[in-house]
Amino acid sequence: METTWIIGIIGGIATWLYNEVQKRRIKLLFEKEKRYENLIRLLRNLGEVALNSDKGNEFIVEFQLCWMYCPDEIIKKGNLFLDSMNSTIVERNQQNINKLKGEFIVELRKDLIKMNKSIFYSFQKDTKLQYSDFRDVRYITNS
Repeated sequence: METTWIIGIIGGIATWLYNEVQKRRIKLLFEKEKRYENLIRLLRNLGEVALNSDKGNEFIVEFQLCWMYCPDEIIKKGNLFLDSMNSTIVERNQQNINKLKGEFIVELRKDLIKMNKSIFYSFQKDTKLQYSDFRDVRYITNS
């Protein structure tokens, strides 16, 4: 009888701990998704605009907040992208900027895919997308 109680108590504690870890994981995933969504929205505003614009500064602040949640690779790719945007106009190479922007987006995607994997089921395999698969398309309307 005592063994049943002990097993029940241990099982209850293990279940509670597992649920608490899952709650924390879900909260972190939600925070990352929000942050990444904001980054991508702000990233679209940068395009040809210099980083001293209001939108550029918004992006920088949002990116700096990534230091709380993001893995090192995202910070490194984001820094490379910011460096490419910050270089002088002569040194700026739009193709290089687009490459670094794409690499940054791919890292965001990899991190979210990794976070969405659970012990029991993986919703999606690791991404096979590359930086060149990201298209920053803008439609121009004649009005």
